[in-house]
Amino acid sequence: MNRFKIKTQIILVAFLVAAILLVANYFSFRHFIRFDLTRNKEFTLADSTKKVLQSLDDPIRLKLYMTKEVPPYLQNIEADIVNMLQEYRLHSKGKLSLDIIVPEDSPQNEQEAMVAGVPPLQLNVVEQDKAEVRKIYLGLVLFYEDKKEVLPVINNLGNLEYDLTSLLMKLTTQQIPKMGVVSDMVSTQGSFNILKQVLAKQIETIPYAFESLDLKNQVLDGLLVLDPRNVTENLTKQWDILLEKGVPVVLLVSKIDVAPDLSTTRITTGLESWLAEKGVILSPNLIIDPKNPARAAFNSGLMQYSIPYPFFIRVSKEGLNRENPMTAQLEELVFPWSTSLSFDSNKNTGWKPTVLAQSSQDSFEQEGDPNVSPQIFESLEIQAGKPHTLALLLEKEKEGQKPSRLIVVANNQFMRDPLLEEFQHNLLFIQNLVDWITWGDALIGIRSRSATVRPLVELNTEAKSFLRYGHVVGIPLLVIFLGLFIRWRRRKKHEAVAEEFLV
Repeated sequence: MNRFKIKTQIILVAFLVAAILLVANYFSFRHFIRFDLTRNKEFTLADSTKKVLQSLDDPIRLKLYMTKEVPPYLQNIEADIVNMLQEYRLHSKGKLSLDIIVPEDSPQNEQEAMVAGVPPLQLNVVEQDKAEVRKIYLGLVLFYEDKKEVLPVINNLGNLEYDLTSLLMKLTTQQIPKMGVVSDMVSTQGSFNILKQVLAKQIETIPYAFESLDLKNQVLDGLLVLDPRNVTENLTKQWDILLEKGVPVVLLVSKIDVAPDLSTTRITTGLESWLAEKGVILSPNLIIDPKNPARAAFNSGLMQYSIPYPFFIRVSKEGLNRENPMTAQLEELVFPWSTSLSFDSNKNTGWKPTVLAQSSQDSFEQEGDPNVSPQIFESLEIQAGKPHTLALLLEKEKEGQKPSRLIVVANNQFMRDPLLEEFQHNLLFIQNLVDWITWGDALIGIRSRSATVRPLVELNTEAKSFLRYGHVVGIPLLVIFLGLFIRWRRRKKHEAVAEEFLV
């Protein structure tokens, strides 16, 4: 009887455990829960992504073309991609479906991937002492009504959420934002290719030349002006019309140009009086920051060397506006050969200034003729410093209308290709800027979370002295005190044993 009772209890417990597992599996499928302990919550969908998914009215179909057998170093990446897409599907409340297609399974699947715009990648793989070239598919296609968007290669998992959410917004929006990009087609030819390629992925860009700019009948959501020179009154009047309509204008402007051979020339921007009307003064001098320089590479004959270069101003998060979405989550920016801005608060212009980025309190201006040679710092006299404004946002509120917004960056090198290749966080800033003035702040937090630069915190003199003497004196003293304490404990123990033995 007892044996029968024990068997019955075992069977009941087994059924109970199975029922609990089934219920847990059911709820885990319908309610996705994952603990993310990373600093920026990089493996958790952003609130803005969830809002986009919850606002979907019509179904969207995702097709992930993915090779089944991939090299070991790609297996975890593929698993993370599938997990993220499953999370998208769950938060969409049934509006988003996911199909995973293995192109190698059939010639029809391979043909479908090619037609959809997902090409194969040729990867060199070494396994079991054997090297071979393997064909890998890892791309994503989104279908919505009669439209589609393609992510041909998923090569950056950190940007996948931003790329996917921005594609969803492009598919479901009635009209893609348009931004005009104004530049000198001759002097800047080939200088801003990376910037223009990246912007083309976010929005529709319309290129303009200074000499033929006519915006009278153009419908734009923003205007980006790159390195303006000798600007005429006719152009500034057109910009004023845009500002009055609530179309943001962004200026990347400087009074000094630095050539690749480090020669310098003064620039006549033609914007001095126009900016002064709004209370903005553009300095004619370069800023030097000897305490917070970024590294720069220089050539000397056949050799190349890299040194901390005080004309490349590194702005850490202490110098970035932590309240504005454009800079709130950035870790740093680098301003090469930058001048500075100031705002005349005594003028009643109606414009409200907000500093987006400023140099450290150790920075100062180089007066006189500009000299950017790395050798000048060997004999440079350090001057009293103060923070200098490098990027400024101006806003003017209008009752019942969109506010006027003007963003001025006192740097014409900030977005050029060689600098973007070296300092990619600068590109992150301009992407945030464009998102903010076109899509709003929905996408900004997603991209900025993937920023991984963690610059060391600069310690003051007292903290450095404390750490130095703490290591030199403190650690030996700690060892001595520990030895004396152990000796005292042993002596007490021996005395206690001796007293007990004598008794």
